[in-house]
Amino acid sequence: MIKNLMDSMKKSKMEKMPKKAMPKHLVGKQSKLDMNKNGKIDAEDFKMLKK
Repeated sequence: MIKNLMDSMKKSKMEKMPKKAMPKHLVGKQSKLDMNKNGKIDAEDFKMLKK
């Protein structure tokens, strides 16, 4: 019974905590690294930088 009560308390606290979201836009000078302008820095961008 106590275990169920503790579990329910943990779940309610977890639901109230804000979820960490990924930033929607690139920050600072990261936009200079985004060579293909898709809003992400990935392997394709680094391949383009090597050339």
